[in-house]
Amino acid sequence: MTTRISIFDIPLLLDLVCQDLAQGDINRCTRVCKHWHAVFYPRLWQHIRISRKYILKRFRTESMVSLLKENSSLLQSITTYYSEVFRWLGDNPPLDRREPKHGLVFNSGQKTNRENNVNSLIGGTRRDENFGVHRLSIKEENSASLSPSADTCHGQPVVFQKSHGEFATRGLFQPFSFSRLTVIQCFNHTRKQSNVEANLNHLDRLLDIVELSLNLLVLELNQFRFLDTNVDRLSTVVWNHPSLQDLTVCSRRALYHTDVRDILRHCSRLKRLKLGGYPFTRSYNVEPASEEYDYSRFAPQSSLNELDFGNLHSWQGDLLDPFFKDCGQVQRIVVPQRIEVTSFAEAIKNHMPYLTFLDLSCSKLYGIEMAALITAVPALEGFKAPVGLFVKGNTILALLCHEMTLTEIHIVGCSCLGGGHVQELLTRCPHLVSLQAASTRPRSTNRHDDIVLTVSDIELNQQPWRCKGLRSLSLMFASEETELIPKTICDRVGQLVHLEDLFLRRQSDTENLHPRAIPAPALITNTTMAPESTLIDDATSSAVETDTLEAVVKMSLGLQKLRNLEFANFECYQGRDQLLRLKKRVPKLRYVLDY
Repeated sequence: MTTRISIFDIPLLLDLVCQDLAQGDINRCTRVCKHWHAVFYPRLWQHIRISRKYILKRFRTESMVSLLKENSSLLQSITTYYSEVFRWLGDNPPLDRREPKHGLVFNSGQKTNRENNVNSLIGGTRRDENFGVHRLSIKEENSASLSPSADTCHGQPVVFQKSHGEFATRGLFQPFSFSRLTVIQCFNHTRKQSNVEANLNHLDRLLDIVELSLNLLVLELNQFRFLDTNVDRLSTVVWNHPSLQDLTVCSRRALYHTDVRDILRHCSRLKRLKLGGYPFTRSYNVEPASEEYDYSRFAPQSSLNELDFGNLHSWQGDLLDPFFKDCGQVQRIVVPQRIEVTSFAEAIKNHMPYLTFLDLSCSKLYGIEMAALITAVPALEGFKAPVGLFVKGNTILALLCHEMTLTEIHIVGCSCLGGGHVQELLTRCPHLVSLQAASTRPRSTNRHDDIVLTVSDIELNQQPWRCKGLRSLSLMFASEETELIPKTICDRVGQLVHLEDLFLRRQSDTENLHPRAIPAPALITNTTMAPESTLIDDATSSAVETDTLEAVVKMSLGLQKLRNLEFANFECYQGRDQLLRLKKRVPKLRYVLDY
């Protein structure tokens, strides 16, 4: 008989994996890895960058074992509530293609076996009860009750106490309690919102488990429908929880102003808060907009370090401005989609003296509005721009006002900027640690063009790059067909001796140059010249290829701390041929010919 195991037993199973690693039992670890990839939902492993497209055959056995070994402590802290009953031992059964992709669905026979074999507080997935919501359900029969009983571990109810078959012997396996939970991530996949009672019961049962998890650090509630009773209960649980530090509340539907207010004024003990939804005022019992709420009356000083309002559709000044008065410790903020720039900038300037990172990736602001927010930050260290045409030159000018404090800049997809702006940032920001100016995603998924750095941009501003401590760099450059990478760019990059991650994307032959990236008129080849005079003979072409190849090899070998080196969009024949030769001389190179 195949044993089914709850997903909450992951920490205990990882302990057994660590024991097998210590004993050198690679075969057992390989068996675990195989089922690990086959049954788990990809979102569970986003913390270690494993997704569904990576199947087991793309990993070597030794690599997977080392991955488990290096991340064993991290995996012990990752716990979610997805469809928790799955086949751990034996061959995996073929999944029905008619089943939803977000989890496993069990038929009546499988549910009977589950109920007979698993004596736990954690129930399975039942589409007939909650329309596909993958949830935590609590049984009332047997010894599985919320009140303390004889079956407890350190005073907490036991979740799973049955034998786990061949893999986990009775002597090695230990009972698991809610006190071991540190992360709960809940994603509601319900498409039908008519069953309000099921939604209410689900959240109530989930909050019961949160109350029992005394060591819980992270709670994520995504795509739920929050009613008044849910918000009141959630606010009370968050305020009274002894260890919760990270809260995410993203509503499927709109959030009322009063509900947002209740959540905000009960979260002063948290370290991170993320809110999402479309806040609006009820049509009845409308509260006066001028009324101010004392958010600090629950605690003398808020401990919030990070505010993420990126999924919040709009900014309500009368609602959130009073909340900002108690956020003096905030260091990072993600700006909502739509805001009143003047009031928001005043709130940042007056109430957030320690703010260092400004994330505008979700906002829909224009260049002059971004510049106003950037100027309001007293000492900006990190900036992330939205993708698209919103970022203008005045945004870069505002950033350069913080040139002595900037350490991290993310301007991927800002096609209205030119290579000259990138050159300005590299030459004027001495403490820069990370600069992301080109997307590392496949070209087919990019909706916006990246900034193109050309040789003329460097020649027009010949100042040396002052960011000698740069560790991460992604650039898109323009080069001739006979060049692998322009020697000028190789020389500049080779001077960044502390680089650890380098991503260079060559401008594709099918992509048009942005007007700002066109070389200066003096450097453009005269079009009236005879075609044969512009041709390069084979000897000259070979010399150019050898020269650029040697420059890239010198750059790659000279960066001693480089861990990841990746090239993209070298689909031309010369680029492909040179990359193949470069791969033999630089073993640590990772590249994609046609990305």
